Amino acid sequence: MSLREPPVMCMIHDCATGETTERELTEEEYAIRDDMQAVAEEQQAIMAQKQADAVAGRQKLLDLGLSEDEVTALVGAPAPDGAEDVENPAPAV
Repeated sequence: MSLREPPVMCMIHDCATGETTERELTEEEYAIRDDMQAVAEEQQAIMAQKQADAVAGRQKLLDLGLSEDEVTALVGAPAPDGAEDVENPAPAV
């Protein structure tokens, strides 16, 4: 009987015997997987909010009448669209 539909399978390879077995995750492994997924989604939402805040803050400075060069001098160059934040990289999950 499957714990989930569709079941998530894992493969286990025994290097000593060369035997490979496939089995469904246990309930504990499903719980760990679900927790990790929730953390990843939360971190993604936080990063998206930080990026939106940075764009909005930059626009507010421009709206105050500062030039693009002045804003860049104050807060740095804007990140290209889709670029990864090298100063605050997302943690590996």
